Amino acid sequence: MGDNTTASGNFTTAMGRNASTNGLSGSFVYGDATTSGIVNATAANSFTVRAAGGTTFYSNAGLSTGVSLASGGGAWASVSDRNRKENFRDEDGEAALAKIAALPIQSWSYKSQAPSIRHWRSSTSLPLRSRLVIRNVVRPCLWLPTLTAPAYRLRQHRQSTGQGRARSA
Repeated sequence: MGDNTTASGNFTTAMGRNASTNGLSGSFVYGDATTSGIVNATAANSFTVRAAGGTTFYSNAGLSTGVSLASGGGAWASVSDRNRKENFRDEDGEAALAKIAALPIQSWSYKSQAPSIRHWRSSTSLPLRSRLVIRNVVRPCLWLPTLTAPAYRLRQHRQSTGQGRARSA
């Protein structure tokens, strides 16, 4: 479906422009219109996309949660829109700092991620959906209170010493 697309192999789909499933069963390939080069599936049962303008995957019907990959980007970012969120509450930045201070600061190489997850679970009450992965959505929940606690302390210090309001960066 599109221009110069080839869906070869069982249970395959090729869409857009210059896209081929390369004979690999169960593969899906989408090619945008940015180039005349062909984008090919590289494995069976794979999902391959060339989207030079960026890519977004939503994980709910309201289009309020998911991930996006910016044009030219190399890392997924969580979709985030304050207007689509609810149940806001202030968090204790000092408590978050204390929990982070208890985490071991180490260098390592991959063998198993399980020890890192055990440290994370024992030092925070933030929910994890997997026993093996720290998801990128969890980190902003922890880092924001951590980063705002020093600003809060500075603001309180300035108010108590009569130095006026702290300037926002």
